[in-house]
Amino acid sequence: MLGNRAVALRGRGEHQRALALHAEEEAICRELDDPVALQACLGNQGTVRRDLGEWDAALALFEEEERLSRQAGDPLLIARALAAEAVSWSDRGDRDRALPLLEEQATLCRSVNDLAGLQASLGNQAVIHYERHDLERASALLAEEESLARRLASPTGLSRNLQVQAMVAQARGDADRALSLLAEQELVCRDVGDRAGVARSLGVQGTLARERGDLARALDLHREEERIARELNDLAQLQASLGNQGNVAAQGGDLSAAYQLYQQQETLCRQLGHTELAVCQANQAAVLQVMADVCRQRATATASRCAWASGPRRR
Repeated sequence: MLGNRAVALRGRGEHQRALALHAEEEAICRELDDPVALQACLGNQGTVRRDLGEWDAALALFEEEERLSRQAGDPLLIARALAAEAVSWSDRGDRDRALPLLEEQATLCRSVNDLAGLQASLGNQAVIHYERHDLERASALLAEEESLARRLASPTGLSRNLQVQAMVAQARGDADRALSLLAEQELVCRDVGDRAGVARSLGVQGTLARERGDLARALDLHREEERIARELNDLAQLQASLGNQGNVAAQGGDLSAAYQLYQQQETLCRQLGHTELAVCQANQAAVLQVMADVCRQRATATASRCAWASGPRRR
């Protein structure tokens, strides 16, 4: 009961209250010497700590969860603990630590026919191989993951898979396939009312449209992305949309609009502590440099016209 209430509180963003209930739950589990309930409690606490960005505390909890799961000898529990550890290491940027954990998770999931866990593991592995530029391995993993997602009728898993497949296609220079995959992802998300998924798909489609030079199409996609992000109060997606719109404006030569959009993006990045802050600031600097160059060119041209109009100087 305490654990369920804590999970509900986390879902509402009340992390500190969730932690307090989990701490009470943990004390009871230890008093009753119930290792199975304890490992679940520790895993839930780790998830809350990860939400708060407390990576070391989260990993310590996940590692204890794994230890207890191995003592219980339950492959499914071990696989779930490994997945939590892997995601945490991956979020910290340590893919080398994450990948072996995901591979062991996949092996365990196959042994107990946990297809949902296997699908998630394959997708996470594929992302790491994509980031390592091993596109062949990423594609093989994604193909198996897609098959499982369709078999399980998992719209969330399929949507995520199609987006990563689109990233791989884009990396291979196949923009047409990437756009086709993203269009299917958008439809999947719309069918199940996944507005956040629609926004993500629109954002990537917009970026591809801009890279192909279709700025009007790109702007339409990013503006719909922005509308959805504002409706959902999804500040991370909103900052991405503003930055993407800034890129469209800059490419189209509207430097003033681009600069204003990048400034709005910067405000959100600072609010969120987002890693895109450095990119946003670099884009602003580049726009200011171009604007300064344009001003100097205009000033030079004006001076030349004035000198010509005044005629040659007489001695």
